[in-house]
Amino acid sequence: MFYYKMYQSPFGRLTIVCDETRLLELVPETQERTVQEKPDAVRAGNNKCGVAWPDGRLSKAVNGEAASALSGTGKAGRGKTADRDGEPPVLEQAATWLDRYFAGEKPDPCRLPLAPQGSRFRQMVWQELLKIPYGKTTTYGEIGRIVAKRLHKEKMSAQAVGGAVGHNPIPVIIPCHRVVGSSGSLTGYAGGLDMKWNLLRHEKADTDRLFMPKGKAAVTR
Repeated sequence: MFYYKMYQSPFGRLTIVCDETRLLELVPETQERTVQEKPDAVRAGNNKCGVAWPDGRLSKAVNGEAASALSGTGKAGRGKTADRDGEPPVLEQAATWLDRYFAGEKPDPCRLPLAPQGSRFRQMVWQELLKIPYGKTTTYGEIGRIVAKRLHKEKMSAQAVGGAVGHNPIPVIIPCHRVVGSSGSLTGYAGGLDMKWNLLRHEKADTDRLFMPKGKAAVTR
């Protein structure tokens, strides 16, 4: 069974999607949910991604441990995680994480039971996204070089890397907004380029060298 929770961020509405124990998606209002299209793979628990990423780096905590790590510390915190009306605790854990993030804190994404659904290659890319420090940016090319090295390849297709970054199912928490073009272009973002721009400004990233694609103009909130 899947559970959903609407979250109103300063930069647009998000839908938190989970199963009984794992965070599956964080969906901007400009994007449709995808996890509903493949429920068998998610429910089976033995799919390629499941709860164990290729190198074992997923969550440092789940359920109760994650709740204690996340609750009661954010300026906009929601208090202790609780099972309200049959909702799994992970919904409130994710909402509390977002509260803290948008309040200017730097909560650890790996304190959440993350379970993004995707191929082994895409999950390797998403793992690299989690390593980008708060307020910093990297390029698609750099992500490609790291992943190619892990796969013992000479190089990696920029298109493949861009596709993996663009299909990140848990944006904001898995920070694909911190990936930009080698020239400084913001390129695409599932939540819209305005959200990407505003997330980077929220983190006080150095945006002086960054720019919107030709014909676009950032709308700052």
